Amino acid sequence: MNPEMQRDAIGVVAIEHLGATEWFAKGDEARPTGSPEQGLCFVSDHPKLLAATIAAFKRESFTNAVFLRPVGGHIPGVATGAHARGIPTVAYVPVPDYLLSWDANHHLNKFDPERMLKEICVISNLIGVLSSMNANDIKSI
Repeated sequence: MNPEMQRDAIGVVAIEHLGATEWFAKGDEARPTGSPEQGLCFVSDHPKLLAATIAAFKRESFTNAVFLRPVGGHIPGVATGAHARGIPTVAYVPVPDYLLSWDANHHLNKFDPERMLKEICVISNLIGVLSSMNANDIKSI
């Protein structure tokens, strides 16, 4: 995020790796489990922000997500800088086993568009809730 945007931001919602399915490698072979990849949802240490985030996931009957506090005070991924500057942050990050591996078709066989749509609905719902709050509400979260 560029410095000017960070200066003016009152909250950040970051998303990564949408539509990931769960695969487990055994030896040289990877096999699908038939489940979506578990999503890690890191939320700044703000009780109201955590409550709004959990409510957004529940409203969409979203499963297979874990809500986590910042790890060692940090939120990993693209939201690192915003959180470090004290901006209330939510980062939804599925981390599949194959994330950092090479595949000729870029792992598109592991992509689930229905899962991605559900993730987009959850995040849109969350952004809607946060957008309905005024700047002072979010800054005081």
